[in-house]
Amino acid sequence: MESHMIHITQRAHMSLTGLEKVISMEPELVEVETTADHLAIKGQNLHAEKLEKGELQLTGTIQGMLYSDKKGKKKAAAIAKRLFR
Repeated sequence: MESHMIHITQRAHMSLTGLEKVISMEPELVEVETTADHLAIKGQNLHAEKLEKGELQLTGTIQGMLYSDKKGKKKAAAIAKRLFR
């Protein structure tokens, strides 16, 4: 498993490396697959400032994140939506 890195600045800017695939991107929920696992990012007014091979930069209000294994990504998305209402 390759590594990935997440850096959050004042809950308003997030940098993520180790990105493999963007599953969905909505203003309140971004779902991605990293080199490690599936990651759901919950927030408000989330917007991709930079999306390049292996890297994603988001702006907006970041409220939380939830990891799940790649096999359980649908279940994780449903849980994330309920947890972060």
